[in-house]
Parts: sequence; C-alpha cells; structure tokens
Amino acid sequence: METIIRVGIIDAMEIEFSTGGQRHRAIYAGEGEIRIDDCGKTVEKFEADGPFTLHNVTIGKQFHWQQCEDQTFLGRLRLTAEGGMLHAINNVDIETYLKSVISSEMAATNNIELLKTHAIISRSWVLQQMEPRTTEELPLELPETEEGEEVIARIWDHDDHTFYDVCADDHCQRYQGITRQVDPKAEEAVEATRGLVLIDGNGELCDTRFYKACGGTTERFSACWQDRDHHYLQPVHDPYCHPAALDRLPGGRKEVMNLVLNHYDRATSDYHDWEERIETSVLSARIEERLHRGLGDIVDLEPLVKGASGRIVWLRIKGRNGSVVVGKELLIRKVLSDSHLKSSCFTVEKRCDSNGHAEFVLHGKGWGHGVGLCQIGAAAMSLQGFGCEDILKFYFQGAHIGPYSPKNP
Repeated sequence: METIIRVGIIDAMEIEFSTGGQRHRAIYAGEGEIRIDDCGKTVEKFEADGPFTLHNVTIGKQFHWQQCEDQTFLGRLRLTAEGGMLHAINNVDIETYLKSVISSEMAATNNIELLKTHAIISRSWVLQQMEPRTTEELPLELPETEEGEEVIARIWDHDDHTFYDVCADDHCQRYQGITRQVDPKAEEAVEATRGLVLIDGNGELCDTRFYKACGGTTERFSACWQDRDHHYLQPVHDPYCHPAALDRLPGGRKEVMNLVLNHYDRATSDYHDWEERIETSVLSARIEERLHRGLGDIVDLEPLVKGASGRIVWLRIKGRNGSVVVGKELLIRKVLSDSHLKSSCFTVEKRCDSNGHAEFVLHGKGWGHGVGLCQIGAAAMSLQGFGCEDILKFYFQGAHIGPYSPKNP
C-alpha cells in the first residue's frame, strides 16, 4: 500500500478552486464552517477527487521570487476550517507527489541521473518528517552576550505545520502539482527509484536537506536548526557549483542554469557570489518592524558564531540605543532583507553611498541554508557523468541507498 501524504497548498480566508470543469469559491465562516459561495451552502469540510485546480497559489512565499499561479493536482482535495482560516490540502500517494516535487524543485527537463538523485532525497526527507519523533527537542544553546543584551532565537522546521504533514512551498519542498511535470523523465526517475531512500550508518532514515547552491562549502545541520548534528551532514568542500565550473561544461553556465532551474529561479544569476546594500536608516526601520525593538541608528552588524561554510549562526545587531543577538540562520536572513537574504554566509562592510548616506554592504556566498545537497552542484556533477549514487555519496557521506522500512508508530 502506498503512503498517503497530506500536503498543505493554501492557507487563507478565501480559496478559489475548480473541480469537474466548474469554478468555486470557499469562504471561512467560522471554526469548522466553510461556505461554498456559488451554492450558498455551509459545510464542516469539503472533499473532491482530482484532478482539481487551485487558483492564485502563492509560490516562493516571502522570497524574492514570490508570485501567484494556478496549479492542478491529482489525488484528493480536502478543505478544512481550522485555526482561524481555511486550509486546502491535497491527499496524494507519495510516488505521485514525488513526480511533481522533482519537477517543481528543478526543471523536469533535467538529465535522468539528477532527477533520480532528487527523487531519492525528496522521498527520504518527507518520510523522515512523517516518522514519529523518538528524541525530545532541547532548548537552543544560546551564545554568550553582553550584560543586559537580549537574544531573539527562532528556527523554522516541519513541526510548524499542524493541519497537514508538509506544505507545498520552499519551507518544506516545492510541490506544484502536475503543472510542472512536463517531461516523462520525471516519472521515469521516480519509477526507477521507487521505494528507495537514503539510510545512515545506524540504519536510520536520513534527514536529507537540500537547497540551491552552497557557495563553496556545505553546512552542518546545527548551524540552521536544532542543536544536534548527523554524521552524514558534515561540511563538504564543493567545487562543482562555482560559476567557473559551470562555464567549463557544454553550453556554459547559461545552458546549465536553463537546464536545471525553473523559469522563476533563472532570474537569480548571482547564486554563488552576491552583494546586498542596506542603508542604515532603512535597516533601523526594518529592525523595529521585524523585531519590535527600537535600537535607533544601526551602527554595527557583528557575527558572533559562524558555521563551517561561513554562514552566520548568531548575529549581534548594535544600535545607538542598544543591541540584540538574533539567530539562527533563517531569522538573520529574514531580519536583514525585504524578503530573505540569499544566505547567511556574508561578511559586513560599512561605508557611505554616493549621496553620503551610511550603508552596510553584505558580501555573500550561496543560495539557501547550505545543509545537505547543493542542487546546482549536483546538476554540474550529473553533467560531468557522475551517477545518482556518486552524487549522494558526495553530499551525504557515510549514508547509503536502500529500501524504505517504516518504523512502528
């Protein structure tokens, strides 16, 4: 029997969807109450078999590529009214889910070895998230601070979801229905790896994280999430995602990026080395808005703890009226940028712009958290002739491919 996954697609007060060739609008009418606008009925829940289409789905939420699109799904649609809003949930078997994931995370037109690689890590990740937790999460170990200095700590992980197993966006792994599944190689890759996962040296299912580009070195798990590490998620020097390495491949960097990335990702050309300029006045207002702390003019950004890749784990933000320490990795990226910085791997330069305004210049590397598989690096490896098993051994050292064996709940 196939594993069924509950994927949260939309959380909103109103959701538009189409089933059987008809378009409908569902409205949150109170806890446990859904009003279907076209028929005026109020129901506790709504279900329909696929294919169905959800309209105006937001992808890349709060990232610089955020946009809306209509998406069509297989499986079953389930609408619920819980926690103060509506939830559009797709109940779908895991192999159908994976055919969409590997086409949504990267272009379905990619070569078969890369698609097989992603099918295995995406299957491993979602099954690992659904397994019962056997260890209690401990409070984060906070960095040393100055007297009276506040630490603001936040990590985002799978446990943030209450009403479904995983979400459909970058917070978990991209799942955009059959909208992106435009090449039969996606189905071929899933079928070729059916039931296969990555297993660690203790026989446990691996927590197979991935992201766009490491920027030269991969990162430890504890730099971004809970204070624990896995032997298969250790720092790895990665020469494959460097732009010069892509330029040496057939067709050069542009051809490789067109092959690997979906259209909305291709606009990010500075995936490996990037620069972000922030006026101090803008940053001061942003800190007050995001952290609700009035620090006054920001005078310094001081990394306190860095990971193996250079990603900042804890950052001191100093203002004329005080300072705070923020972490971990994703909170730093959210606080300093309009959306998200590409990564927390950056050095800080303070200077004046051409108008004499003080500004911080962040010189950064990489795109994403850096833990596990570097998608652009893996793509470059596959184009150099490395197979699926070779790629997985490079990024998840000490792990091996094997059939999935579920734990007893």
